[in-house]
Amino acid sequence: MSVTQALAQFIVNGTYNDLPEAAVVAAKRGILDFIAVTLAGSCEPVAQKVQDYARQTNCSDQATVMNGKFKTSACLAALVNGAMAHAMDYDDVIHVPPFWLGHPSVAILPAVLAVAEMKDLSGQEVILAYCQGIETYVKTSLYCGDTPYRNGWHNTSYIGTMAAAGAAARLLKLNEIQTRRAFGIAASLACGVRQNFGTMTKPLHAGIAARNGVEAALLAAADFTADENIFEAPLGFRNVFTADHRDATQNIPFGNDTITPEEFANRLGNPWNIASPGVSYKLCPSCRATHFGMEAALQYRERYTVDPELISEIECHVPNHMESVLTYHAPQKGLEGKFSLEYVLARTLLSGTPGINDFTDERVNQPEIKELIKKIKWVSFEPEAGAFGIPEYIVKMKDGTEFRTKVEFPKGEPENPVTDDVLGGKYQDCAGVVFEGETRDQIRDLVMKLEQMEHISQLTRLLGNFE
Repeated sequence: MSVTQALAQFIVNGTYNDLPEAAVVAAKRGILDFIAVTLAGSCEPVAQKVQDYARQTNCSDQATVMNGKFKTSACLAALVNGAMAHAMDYDDVIHVPPFWLGHPSVAILPAVLAVAEMKDLSGQEVILAYCQGIETYVKTSLYCGDTPYRNGWHNTSYIGTMAAAGAAARLLKLNEIQTRRAFGIAASLACGVRQNFGTMTKPLHAGIAARNGVEAALLAAADFTADENIFEAPLGFRNVFTADHRDATQNIPFGNDTITPEEFANRLGNPWNIASPGVSYKLCPSCRATHFGMEAALQYRERYTVDPELISEIECHVPNHMESVLTYHAPQKGLEGKFSLEYVLARTLLSGTPGINDFTDERVNQPEIKELIKKIKWVSFEPEAGAFGIPEYIVKMKDGTEFRTKVEFPKGEPENPVTDDVLGGKYQDCAGVVFEGETRDQIRDLVMKLEQMEHISQLTRLLGNFE
């Protein structure tokens, strides 16, 4: 048994009836949140550029571009929808302590919806492929560890490509060998470097992953050949990205543990990671690492009237691994503000939870924001081995008063969950950028009954906003 074989068998042999109710419920929540952030993201500059690109290279009408009012090939639709979904960094993330694993849904769901629409599949098939995609994403992330991310690779892109390929293979009903080859093809397409965080290319990573996953599965369906043991091969996916060329035939890495390949196989769907631990939902359109500071600022606002003139200094004691992602200490652009702890903290103190319109160049460069940012001091620390590290924030007042708080789980984490009402409010706000009440509610109602839907086109037709 190999990792690649285990994943392929899990995907090929799985059925909708394998899913516990908790996974189905979680999947529908994830799909609704994905639709919300994609519709809102469709109005961002990134979206207009990738839509224009798709229109210029359009060659078919297989799948819908959300709010695009046109169809294109399944590959291009996956690319565009993925980029739009990640355009605001408002999409879900997943965390399996002590690892942050990136943004799974924006890589998987654009591929799933594109292939499902192309093949005229049902809501149940969409739910199953999405759940299997999340499972592939999480389990292979733990197999590869965090070394690739620390080395500069963006896990949403390189892991997302493999997860999207697995989900697409499921929908195309590939056999085991074809599915293993789909993974092999996808491994040569996986990419995404973190240096592009804070630019338009960062959201493009999600679109690239979705598109590449669809391409890999379509090529495998045509019996295109590739290595059939790509995850564990000496020059395969894990070893190349980690530069750790260990013998993985007997024992394999898995998070902070070592397990046998057979144990790896037994953990697929046990538990279903879409339900346990579950994804984390964002209530602010910025990098998840900024949400700890946002939570601290909200707690301060609950206790004090915010007057920047009374604040002498704000110390942010954060684990040192955040330094490589929160790189903009004095942001000049809206996109940079999404990766700036200082900006999100300052904005929250002054205005409350940052919203869609708070990440513009104008908002980032407001004089009162810049003045408050000058008072924010970054103090990094090395977490204990195997631990994520709990950030602490200290607001020091000129009169000697101090406000201290540690934030282990920002709102939206499975350990600090959002209610359906709160998530529904996010959907209403985001979808409301594009749709008025009736259509917006119709989309939500269809997603909530997705398992009853015979043809996914019932949903995608609305999402396209065709005239």
